Amino acid sequence: PHYTALNDWVKAHELAKSQLEFIETRPFQISEAPRTHTSALNAYIICCTNTKREDELELLFPKVIQAMRDPVYTENKHNQTGLLFCWNSMIFYYERAGLFNKAVEFHEQSTDFLNQLFVTLENSLKFSCYYSFAVINFGTGNFKRALSWLNKILNDESSYGREDIQMSARIFILVIYLEM
Repeated sequence: PHYTALNDWVKAHELAKSQLEFIETRPFQISEAPRTHTSALNAYIICCTNTKREDELELLFPKVIQAMRDPVYTENKHNQTGLLFCWNSMIFYYERAGLFNKAVEFHEQSTDFLNQLFVTLENSLKFSCYYSFAVINFGTGNFKRALSWLNKILNDESSYGREDIQMSARIFILVIYLEM
């Protein structure tokens, strides 16, 4: 059943948790198919966010960081992208909960992985990450750092065809200047 499609987050949470636990009890499967693990991990993160299970989410934070340091997850683009979705879901949770300092901490612990990923990552995903970096820095009151991330979007020639990204960044810059 697709409990998320039915908006039944409690049942979706139970299913995602059991799937992740099942996968994690079989480490040989993780090394053979790490993308399956990151898919289950991401589903669990999303379900925990939507059921407001902060205590369980905090246990997932180290799992995501550990995976970012494990070559099994970082050796190819497909696995890296799955891990990026986990990273993004954690950032989304911290943004949504207003835990911007935790989001910055999580981002700082992810820097090596993200720098490695940005070499091959398609630009729209990279700009989405930059925008998230701007949001979490804005949330902590670090306006200069938020502006620097937005300027990375605006100064990258490959973003010129993406008016949605350009406009969002420009509007956000105006908001930052109002706050300064």
